[in-house]
Amino acid sequence: MKKLLFILLLTSCGSKLLAQESNLFDSVNTRKFARYLITAHHYTQAAEEFERLYFLSNNNPAYLGSLLYSLRKANQDAMVLQRFSASQMLPDAAYKEYVFCMLKLNKSNDAIASINQRANLDTNTKNILIATSYMEQYKWSEAKRLYARTALPQHEKIMEVVQAAEHAKKKSAVAAAAMSAVIPGLGKLYTGNKKDALISFIFVGINSFQSYRYFHKKGVNSVGAWVFGSLATGFYLGNIYGSYKAALHKNKKINDAYKKQITELTDLD
Repeated sequence: MKKLLFILLLTSCGSKLLAQESNLFDSVNTRKFARYLITAHHYTQAAEEFERLYFLSNNNPAYLGSLLYSLRKANQDAMVLQRFSASQMLPDAAYKEYVFCMLKLNKSNDAIASINQRANLDTNTKNILIATSYMEQYKWSEAKRLYARTALPQHEKIMEVVQAAEHAKKKSAVAAAAMSAVIPGLGKLYTGNKKDALISFIFVGINSFQSYRYFHKKGVNSVGAWVFGSLATGFYLGNIYGSYKAALHKNKKINDAYKKQITELTDLD
């Protein structure tokens, strides 16, 4: 009799444990777990959970926005674009994530074309997405015009940052190159790269002087003169191109700093 009672007790406990375990994997608990993974920044695992929810719910669009968000945050933007297309009837939340993936892959023009073609997209969302597309291209005037029409939290602060980005002092790449063409290293100094400016000036100067010295002593048949002359020319041209690129890099850093501020304010990330 005791053995029978013991077996019945074990069976009852086992059934309860199995029931509890099966409940852990139901849609409610899976959704909670997936959302926890997002808050913990485990986006790849969150994407896997939302993928399972999406599949088990017969492609319920309610999970699609969270799935695409998780994939984007896991830097799997290309996968999003491979699996979905702008022509699909994606719900607005999922479509926004799709657009953000296009922007991360430097497809701003494609994103704008897609947004303009999408029917039934509310005006506020449309303006936000197109403004964001312009922001990704650093087209601050166009972005400001559209952000002005949006109803975003911290709207005034966003407009302040966009306006500051529009009027921020940028470096002219052409001017930087021209300066370095006149005095080696001057363009680097203009872009704030003092160490590079000094190195460029010294390298071009030393090799030019050595080339001149050999030409003066031995004439055009001097091997050393041609070697040092070639080095001087190479450093001189590299210094001009480097100054041009340094100005572009400087401007990108300025633009990216403003873009980061706006992204945080608009809560798009």
